Amino acid sequence: MILYNITFGIDNNISKPFVDYLITTIIPASENMGLHSHLLTSVRQGEAQEELYGENVSSVALQMRAPSQSVVDSFKAQLLPLLAEDIRKQWPMQVVMFDTTLDIIHDQTRWNADNSQKTI
Repeated sequence: MILYNITFGIDNNISKPFVDYLITTIIPASENMGLHSHLLTSVRQGEAQEELYGENVSSVALQMRAPSQSVVDSFKAQLLPLLAEDIRKQWPMQVVMFDTTLDIIHDQTRWNADNSQKTI
C-alpha cells in the first residue's frame, strides 16, 4: 500500500476557498482515479516556519492511499498537471505545492481491525 501526499503552502487570504476546492474538486477527482482513504490535514507551524514564511502563509497536506504505484503514476501523469494548472489560474502566486510518495510499512488501524477477534 502506498501513501501519496501533496502539501500545499497557501496564502491565508485564500485559505477557505482553497480548502473547499480540495474537498469538492481534488478529492473526488482522485477517488475516480483509484486513490482512497483521504486525509486533509493542517500542518502545524512553529516559530522557525513563521520566521521563514511569514504569518500569512499556512500549509495543508492531502494524504491519499493508493493500492499500487501505477495508480499514483496515472494520477501524477493525467490529473495532477491539470489540477496544478487550474490552481495557478485561480490563485496565481498564492499557492505552492509539492508531492511525496511513501510506502506504508505498518498500518496499526488495519492491524487492529484484523486482530480484534483474537484473544491472548
